Amino acid sequence: MRGITATMLRFILLLLFFASFGEGFWRMPCTNFPGLYRIDPLVYPGVPSEHAHSYHGGSNFGFDTTYEDLMASPCTSCDVAQDKSAYWIPGLYFKFPNGTVIAVRQVGGLVAYYDMYPATGPRNIVAFPAGFKMLAGDTYERDFKWQVPEPEKSLWTGAEATEAALRQKALGFNCLHYGPTSNEATTVRHFLPPRSLLDTCKDGLRLEIVFPSCWNGKDLDSPDHKSHVAYSSLVLDGTCPEGFPIRLPTLLYESIWAIEEFTGVEGKFLLSNGDETGLGLHGDFISGWKPEFLQSAIDHPLCGDPRNSGEIKDCPLFTIQDGDKCQKFTPPSQIMAENCMGPMGSLCGGKSLEKGGNVATSHVQVTVTVTSTYHDCAAAPTSRHVHHKMHDF
Repeated sequence: MRGITATMLRFILLLLFFASFGEGFWRMPCTNFPGLYRIDPLVYPGVPSEHAHSYHGGSNFGFDTTYEDLMASPCTSCDVAQDKSAYWIPGLYFKFPNGTVIAVRQVGGLVAYYDMYPATGPRNIVAFPAGFKMLAGDTYERDFKWQVPEPEKSLWTGAEATEAALRQKALGFNCLHYGPTSNEATTVRHFLPPRSLLDTCKDGLRLEIVFPSCWNGKDLDSPDHKSHVAYSSLVLDGTCPEGFPIRLPTLLYESIWAIEEFTGVEGKFLLSNGDETGLGLHGDFISGWKPEFLQSAIDHPLCGDPRNSGEIKDCPLFTIQDGDKCQKFTPPSQIMAENCMGPMGSLCGGKSLEKGGNVATSHVQVTVTVTSTYHDCAAAPTSRHVHHKMHDF
């Protein structure tokens, strides 16, 4: 042992200890900027979007936000200073019988999980490259076409294993009731529950969105913001399909909404896109990490906590801050005067209530041009992993 200090020995033991676990992960808490705004630079670049979103992340966010804009943000609403990514989701609303609509209060912003799957076997997680963007979900979806209740994962074959099926199985609506009774598993329910159940969610409703984690290794974006990525065979865990050989961190958004404040009140819940089914839940992401830094965090043995906590403070690379202090976001002047929080006579953007049984349609014409591609497909260093049981289907 000559030449090896006690500190070095402890670090080596930690490496060996962590190597025995499965996937690593961390939870990135991000405060939501006040208000809901019709901004979506991914789907509606240059113009107000069809519906309002809750935004979290780098403060340079607007109609035409780019990677460079995010990296130049004066601050980020996330609790790690190095993460200037853009995370946004539709808002949740309550509609009264007289047609008045009001935003449901969002509790604690958004938590973005960075999961390092697969849980077993060899893995090689690659950081999001500069300029990487993607979309999870489909704002126009209103039909659930798969088995209910959901079959066990071992039975996910045929239609149940298609990309379309996995995309819908990546959504979750979790009725929260902290206390002696355990909460539901993540993404166990893929559409908005009936009002009779929602009125029992005494600690709110958690919306959950898992993003695709398999990448084609070359395109930073695609015209539909989905075709360059794909889901692994089990949504979170599993294997990547042919043509998508690169495994990215598996993003999972969680946001909690205070629906208990409407218990017993006549009316209905709906998303800001007019969807009362929940099947149109979606999330958008533009990476705001320096790829080299994110890769170092992915590969660092201490950035996945052995106690399964996923606490960002346990990663020595992260600069921890209070994201709530970042309030420098200013919406574009075209929508500055809009009140998307309510009460109001209709949803922002004029979206009408859309029930299940069909596919909704867009009323805004936009042109999306994808110009940047990624050409370096060299394998990244092998990452080390920590097992956790937080997201058990």
